[in-house]
Amino acid sequence: MSGAETLGTTDSDKIAARAAGVRAWLSEEGLVYYPDDAIPDAVKLPLAKIVAGECATLFGRDDYKNGGIGYQELRQHCSKRSARQPVSSEFF
Repeated sequence: MSGAETLGTTDSDKIAARAAGVRAWLSEEGLVYYPDDAIPDAVKLPLAKIVAGECATLFGRDDYKNGGIGYQELRQHCSKRSARQPVSSEFF
């Protein structure tokens, strides 16, 4: 598949399913702080790298190495973001 070809329904469904799984995994890791319909600009590229890395094998690509880079970029972004957030105390 070249960049000029349109994405088929089956391929689109595969990518959507994998992307949903990636979001669930990142949520469990504490790296999702935004709603589905409001992905921050700073997160879009790292998230795309992660999803592409997870989808590469679906399309016969074993040479895509940027998924791990995207994960590290997202962790770094969330670390910086959380460092500026106030910490709420919970008293028992």
